[in-house]
Amino acid sequence: MVHAFGGHITQWNTRLVGFACLIIIIGIHIFHLNLGLRIQNVLAIVKIGILLFVILSGVFVSIGSIPLKRQPHNFDKIWDGTTNDPNAFVAALYNVLW
Repeated sequence: MVHAFGGHITQWNTRLVGFACLIIIIGIHIFHLNLGLRIQNVLAIVKIGILLFVILSGVFVSIGSIPLKRQPHNFDKIWDGTTNDPNAFVAALYNVLW
C-alpha cells in the first residue's frame, strides 16, 4: 500500500499499515458484527477456492489431463544429498516438533 501511493517502504510504514488494518477490522467487528462475519466468510470461501484450484490443477497435471510443454522433473532426484543417520533424523524431528 505504501509503495502504491509512491512512498518509501520502511519498517515503520509497514507497521503503521498493519496497525491501521487491525484497527479497521476491530472497528468493523465492534460496530457492525454481521458485516465482519460476512467479510470473514467471503474471505474463507475465496481462500478455500484458491486452495482447491491449486490442488486440482496439480492433480490434473499429474494424471496427464493437462499437458505441460516443459516437464519440471521436480521429484526425479528427491533424495539426493540426504543421509540415513539416526542423529539427523532425531534432529529433524526435534526441529519440526519444537
